[in-house]
Parts: sequence; structure tokens; C-alpha cells
Amino acid sequence: MAKTEVLENVKGLGEVHRSYAPFDKQLAYLREDGIKSPVSVRDAAYIRVHGNNTEYTRTCHASVCAKDSPVIVARMSPLIRNLKMAEQAVQAHRKNKYPVFDNDFQVYAQWAKIAKQDAGKAPEKRRAIVLPQREDYRIHRDSDEAKFFFEDMINAKTPDKDYFMNFVKRGSIPVLQIPANEVDSANGTIVNYVGFGRPEDESFLYFRYRFLGSGSWALGVRKSAEGTSQKNPAVLPYTPRELTQTLSILEEIRQGKVRISDLEGKVAKVAKFLQRLKR
Repeated sequence: MAKTEVLENVKGLGEVHRSYAPFDKQLAYLREDGIKSPVSVRDAAYIRVHGNNTEYTRTCHASVCAKDSPVIVARMSPLIRNLKMAEQAVQAHRKNKYPVFDNDFQVYAQWAKIAKQDAGKAPEKRRAIVLPQREDYRIHRDSDEAKFFFEDMINAKTPDKDYFMNFVKRGSIPVLQIPANEVDSANGTIVNYVGFGRPEDESFLYFRYRFLGSGSWALGVRKSAEGTSQKNPAVLPYTPRELTQTLSILEEIRQGKVRISDLEGKVAKVAKFLQRLKR
């Protein structure tokens, strides 16, 4: 039985679903309907520009914070990758606290390493980004943060498809952060979530609220073949030549043309190819 509500089908993206539940349950409901996570800010912006839905949504991103350290935003939240962490975050929010996941900052160190590794990439290709401030501030369309969150939805060459030109009247979007004094008083890494506000509310990016234990909207997208091919072209784990060679080996075996002394080696090649497909 479907646990999400289908809102619309957006050309170039897919079928848009909505779930209203505590965060851990929400993730489970989306996955039951074939959706891996809540939308990214980019996909939510795409829905607003090309579809009919402009409401607030939780996203797949997360703020990662530690004492006396810059704020990191993970493109794919650790809470989504690890449902136990999601449950812990929900329980912390119900107690009006932020979820703290270690006391030796290993989680923060892991994401700091990822952000450092990706620092030379284009912002829209990074797995994580370090923010320039720990306090509330506004991100402008030409900033690395805007490119990280909105990706191809910032495109001045096609104004009708540009999120900022359509929905951001002041030219910048407010970021509401967890107060630095609360982060600095925590003994470990805080991992929270990123909410994306409505255009009527300046499209705020919310990092600091503690509402994961309550019902709140999250949009998810069941990707269409068209949307997938446009945004994330499939990378096959083999070349056409490798496929042809493997099929040729199988045909030789089927026809009994392989000598017994060569059979083990031929089978090993086929097994290695199939193992790559499995991964």
C-alpha cells in the first residue's frame, strides 16, 4: 500500500510524491514507494519552476557541525544513509535537543575530509561544501553555495528556467544556522537537516530547527527515464567490447568449442565480468 501522496508528474524529472510524517518514518514511506530520499534543493527548485508545487520540503541534505569549526553541508545526509542515525535524530528533536553522534568528532572529521577532497571540483559536483560563515547569512546566486544547492537551476541564459530569476526577489536566499554557542556546547558532531522554505518565505534554507520528530512535508521524486538521463547519465560498468568478448566466450562454451584445459580460465573471465555487474 502506498504511504505517500502523488502530486504531479513533472516533465524531465518524474513523479512527485509527498509524505507527511516524522523523519525516520518518512524515509521508510518514501522507500516503500521506490524513492530513495527526500528531494535535493535542486530538484525541489526544478519542481517549482516546471511544475505546480512550491510548498516547503525537507531535503536530502544535512548540516554537519562541530565546536569551533566551520559548518559543512553534506549533499546526501548521513541520516538518510543510516536509519539508526535518523531515529536518534528524531528522538533528540522530540526532547528539544540537537542530535550528537560522537564525542571525539569522528563524524565531523569524515565530512571535513570529503569536503577537502572535493574542494577543487565545481560546486555542483561536490559531495560536501564548507560554508564561509557559522552565523545566519544570505547566499547569492553567483556563490559556490548557491551552485552547490541549485546546480543547473541557476542559468541566466534561460531566465524562464532560472530559479533565482523566477522566485528570489532580493537576489539572495537566507540561511538560518544552528547558533554557534549551541554547537560549541555540544560534546561531539551535530548532524541536522536542511529544509527548503517556500518562495513566499524567501526560499529560506533552514539548518537549525528541531522538527524531525513531528509531521512535516517532504517531497520525493520517482525519477522518470527522461529525468534520469538528463541529470545523471548512466555509467555502464563495462565497455561494449568487454560485453562482446564475454558473450563470445559463453557461445564457445555452449557449442563445446572450448578445450578442457582452457575451460577454467574462460569461466573465470565470465565470472569476473558478472561480479562487476553485481556491484
